[in-house]
Amino acid sequence: MTQYHDLVLLFIPLTLLGVSGPLALAGVSLSIAVPIGAGLAIAIMTHALFVRARRDHPTPSSTRETPASPPTPTPADD
Repeated sequence: MTQYHDLVLLFIPLTLLGVSGPLALAGVSLSIAVPIGAGLAIAIMTHALFVRARRDHPTPSSTRETPASPPTPTPADD
């Protein structure tokens, strides 16, 4: 199943070309159309990085575990 971040990787070039191309064909200067498309692609990347960031660590549970006592040293044989 495709996840959100996989779709973001797909939408980056699609947004850049899908916005810049029609704007350029509509008569907008290419030096204006490309930054508009790039700005939207950057907005998508920013959303993926900061709003819906991946979380590698598990969510904290409601019960806290007590730390285990440190191991006791074994006496050395003389």
